[in-house]
Amino acid sequence: MENPSKAVNAHNVEDGPDLSDEELGVHIIYVADEDCGLGPAQGAGLGAAAIGTATLSQVSALVQQAWPTDIVVFGGEPWHMASPPGHKKLVRQHPQVHRDFPETVLIISIKKQQRAVWWSEKDFTITSVRPSAHTDNPFFREADTVAPRSPFATPEPPPTRTERVNGRDLYVARSSSPVPAAAYHMYKIEFTMEGRTIDPDMYCGAP
Repeated sequence: MENPSKAVNAHNVEDGPDLSDEELGVHIIYVADEDCGLGPAQGAGLGAAAIGTATLSQVSALVQQAWPTDIVVFGGEPWHMASPPGHKKLVRQHPQVHRDFPETVLIISIKKQQRAVWWSEKDFTITSVRPSAHTDNPFFREADTVAPRSPFATPEPPPTRTERVNGRDLYVARSSSPVPAAAYHMYKIEFTMEGRTIDPDMYCGAP
């Protein structure tokens, strides 16, 4: 299978950052509200029903191709591209998308010492990584143990750095590997982009 960091779409016409075999790329794809006919205030924090199916179809057409774990930022909310097999992928809203399409949750293996790499053409800052309240997903077992405050050895969120790739600047945040105590716990990755707070989830696999 093609490396997830190499997905090509209207908002990503070049390759992403270089990844090692243990790194999992997550493309944060920013879609401006104005690109889909919404004013800056109209799209702030609106749900799918308020935005409307026509606008969401337009967002999906702009993104075109994205891996399920990639994050589409639109209307101040996180979305994922997903659909049943044989159907065209559409943007679907967090957190319901994780229950309908569990493949949209980033699963990071502790045993394989995997690391997450969030990247975007638009600047962003990870402000916190903390245990998620979304623990009712039947596809993801939640451990009986208390989740560590941070899944990583260092409690500080991964910093965003600028990396030059194919003649353009990308904004990249690279995590360390999760600690064993984080096994079978869901975490919320909170980041800011264009003044808005986005909070997708990440699940730590077996130690």
